[in-house]
Amino acid sequence: MKEVVYIGNFKLSKEDAESQLVLGNAYAFREMGYPVTLIGNDNSLASESIVSSKRAIDGFTSYNVSFSKSLQHLTGSRIEKQIESILDDLDVFMVVAYGSLGLSSSFYRLAKYCKKRGALFVPNCVDLSSTHHGNPFARAIKTVDRKLRYRITSEKADGIIAVSEYIKNYFASKTMVPIVVVPPLRDKTGFLPPERKMGDLVKLVYAGVPFPVDGRNVSEEAYKDRLDIAIECLSLLSADVSFTFDIYGITESEYLSVVPQHEKNIQSLGGRIAFHGRVSQTEIRHVLANADYTLLLRSTNQMTMAGFSSKLVDSICAGVPVITTHTSDYGTYLSSEKHCFFIDLDESKTDRLAEILSLGRDRIEAARQACFEFALFDYRFHIEALLEFVSSCKERASERFE
Repeated sequence: MKEVVYIGNFKLSKEDAESQLVLGNAYAFREMGYPVTLIGNDNSLASESIVSSKRAIDGFTSYNVSFSKSLQHLTGSRIEKQIESILDDLDVFMVVAYGSLGLSSSFYRLAKYCKKRGALFVPNCVDLSSTHHGNPFARAIKTVDRKLRYRITSEKADGIIAVSEYIKNYFASKTMVPIVVVPPLRDKTGFLPPERKMGDLVKLVYAGVPFPVDGRNVSEEAYKDRLDIAIECLSLLSADVSFTFDIYGITESEYLSVVPQHEKNIQSLGGRIAFHGRVSQTEIRHVLANADYTLLLRSTNQMTMAGFSSKLVDSICAGVPVITTHTSDYGTYLSSEKHCFFIDLDESKTDRLAEILSLGRDRIEAARQACFEFALFDYRFHIEALLEFVSSCKERASERFE
């Protein structure tokens, strides 16, 4: 059977959000009968060459490209040639490109290679990312590179896997190739059933990194998650609203390095808020199994409408309803007041949050059960749509294969 090769800027680890998305789609392609090979990028997996990095992850053969994102590496061809040598040894049917392992020149070269080999070139588009962080030079480079990558996607792709309707509509206005919408997928069998026992104290959880914390200048427009608004709202709640808020993925000092004005808000919350830093995905699943809600607020902009939060998917799969904003396609998949509770950041958000946290225990337990039984984020549910998509890609590219 010809192979599907997933290649791009994702770490070969089940702890990584990008890798989780790639694995979810890889499960589906494997179920469809295609062997899947993964080629990702993780500097923590040092190896002498791409060939020597070969290992297995969840039954998939994987290779690692270990390099830093400096211009001398991204613009060179050494790594690209090594990748092509791996592809030359495979019977490749389709290359799914999750972003790019380098600048848009690398993306273009991969598209060109697929055309020469008679393989389908299918970008997996998961965001229309912000360029509002970094110094002015870095922002300019990212802006130009992003525009070139989107142009290559529009002109060279045989099909596009979009994570949201927003991305589908964006590219549908620029190309006639098949486009399928696939949210972040999971294997539902790997999630623990809800464990939370009845109690008066509402347990809120956030797990993720809301903004870069590596010292770069970060504009508020580049905040992926508005953890700052969540903390501000919680600090304004009446003392008779009983809750705890546990934050995983970021430390208190990392948070305050970006939002220093919230030191007093955090102090006012006292023992009701706790930062735990980075923990394993296994521990996060145990945390979710004992939570009442995930608190995930986002501003409405191109970045948040185009993306689809893997945090939301993990929460729903674990049986934990989400307090969130009406961004992306959440309302398409989830029922309001059943799987999620929407908050409008422009209207009485603190009052709305207090209302949700004051719901009776029976309502919370009903929502938790509805979430755990929810199946639309399991990879098996999307196999039929992907089969139809692949068939359409093959039909459209048939002239090239003749």
